[in-house]
Amino acid sequence: MQRRLIEADFPIKEVSEESAREKNIRHGHISTLHIYWARRPLAASRTTTLAALLPDDPARRDALKRMLATLARWEIVDSNDAGARRLMQQARDALHHAYPQHPPRVLDPFAGGGSIPLEALRLGCEVHALDYNPLAVLLNIAALQYPLQFGKPLVDAVREAGERVLAAARKELAQFYPEDPDGSIPVGYLWARTLPCQNPACGAEIPLMRQFWLAKKENRQIALMPIPNSAAKRIDFAIVARKGLGIREQELGGEGITVGDWVILELPPALTPNPQSPTPNPQSLIPNPYNPDEGTVRRANVECPLCHSVIDDDTTRALFRDGKAGQRMVAVVLHKGLGIREEGLGVREQGLGNQPLIPNPQPLIPKGKRYRLPTERDLNAYHAAAQALSTKREHLRQQWGIDPVPDEPLPPKGTLGFAPHWSAPKVWGDLFNPRQQLALITFAEKVRELGIREEGLGIREQGLGNESLMPNPQSLTPDFAKAVATYLALAVDRLASATNTLARWQSNGEKIADVFARQALPMLWDYVEVNPFSGASRSWEEMFTDTMNTLTHLTQLAEALREEADGRD
Repeated sequence: MQRRLIEADFPIKEVSEESAREKNIRHGHISTLHIYWARRPLAASRTTTLAALLPDDPARRDALKRMLATLARWEIVDSNDAGARRLMQQARDALHHAYPQHPPRVLDPFAGGGSIPLEALRLGCEVHALDYNPLAVLLNIAALQYPLQFGKPLVDAVREAGERVLAAARKELAQFYPEDPDGSIPVGYLWARTLPCQNPACGAEIPLMRQFWLAKKENRQIALMPIPNSAAKRIDFAIVARKGLGIREQELGGEGITVGDWVILELPPALTPNPQSPTPNPQSLIPNPYNPDEGTVRRANVECPLCHSVIDDDTTRALFRDGKAGQRMVAVVLHKGLGIREEGLGVREQGLGNQPLIPNPQPLIPKGKRYRLPTERDLNAYHAAAQALSTKREHLRQQWGIDPVPDEPLPPKGTLGFAPHWSAPKVWGDLFNPRQQLALITFAEKVRELGIREEGLGIREQGLGNESLMPNPQSLTPDFAKAVATYLALAVDRLASATNTLARWQSNGEKIADVFARQALPMLWDYVEVNPFSGASRSWEEMFTDTMNTLTHLTQLAEALREEADGRD
């Protein structure tokens, strides 16, 4: 057998650099379809596959090596630029010249996330992908088979179906994620698990937080500040910002209270100045100096901010196992979303497409995220969702024949990478709070309602109105309908990865990090609950946009391969 190019030379440095850079690329990348462990970089998969298939030619070796180095760049495969298309065509022509009778066959028996099969397909090879893991099989079908089989009509159908799923879910669930009176939209709700102080003279409810940062950037630093409330035997919170670091004018609470390096943006109700009744001087209760890096819990050892007694790690675990732990909403993250509601202006842009309702809305919209303490309205919405869950859950149990909230037991104690055992969850459903459970089973229900009719062709639309999903649903095959439902199901899966009690607030980016930010299921003391309708971090809109970008990219690849095949014929 003739020596292959990869045996003679390979641009390792350039391909390694592009593979590392690929971790930060999202638009159109198959990693945004669904998480998969140890997914191979597309840059490395593309170039090594080509180098392994091309025979070595010493006269052309340097030119081929330069081509591989350029081919490693993501922009080459994600661009409609004429130069990028020409380079990809050169790579395919090189393979066609080496294999004139038939495209080379590439078999990946351990296809995993589909990187090697996808890149072999991009190069024009005949690809066969196998895997034992059913998730890997599904991802390869979504990345390789469906885009080739159905083309652009699939993109249009998935986009419209996703919009209908969002509209139907919003209709049921929006009441449980209320906007603020000024039109600000909650991005997420920050929760802390709680334990009772074990000091008999104290008994305060201790919020368990690893640190108190809300925004921790070089030019913007905002944090929660714990304030002991001896009378109520609890820990209240203020929201504070470090002086001179990016405080927006609308975030100032107007009290002008400073404590050391910090400006108070919002005080708890117990300390808010009230002419009717005297309130304590906040400056006498707030710690100075203050370090938000120092939380109330470290390695399961808990310190009470009120009496400073310590609960050791063994006692902490025992209290969780005995059901003594609770949870408490400590902050709400807000943004202005796609539009605003300003008193006297009547401006509102949600659901109106990409065109702004007014020519220049920026002066009316404070950019970025802001923070406030939770209100009774927030808590009432949460409790209402918990009540609605029982009705919805029983309805779907009757309809589906199974519990819609996963009731399978969690892995046994000692399972590698799984930490929440001692915090009392027994089944998978325990890793979601009631409002998260309600949101996820509702989205799952709406996707199922777009399923295949048992009696024939087309798409069922129960509960989504009278208008057809497609102009002529009878012309759709069951396979097409199944393909549409597959991409929607993958989006629901990604929503679930952020909609659980193991997702955390990432203060250095002011965004939500989902449960798979690392390859484990950790125990979190505090977590963030996403609003799936915010249009921001980890919402349905963000997840589904990723799905559509990737599907569009894959379909464009399929169209290019089809055109090339037609040209060769």
